[in-house]
Amino acid sequence: MNWLEAPAGVLALSRPGLVCTLNTLGEEVELPVPGRALLSSAPLAYGAGTVRIPPDSCAWWAI
Repeated sequence: MNWLEAPAGVLALSRPGLVCTLNTLGEEVELPVPGRALLSSAPLAYGAGTVRIPPDSCAWWAI
């Protein structure tokens, strides 16, 4: 497992084939799309190469 660089309040980790992003803040955060979304605890919103992760939610990505 490797910790990835992420904004304050966001935890991001990777292992072979998988990235997990966890937003611990009370507001949404915008990040670069790290891969193909597999599962999320709340609906994700996409922009041009970015994803907005809702407050207090997590997403798992295939890479």
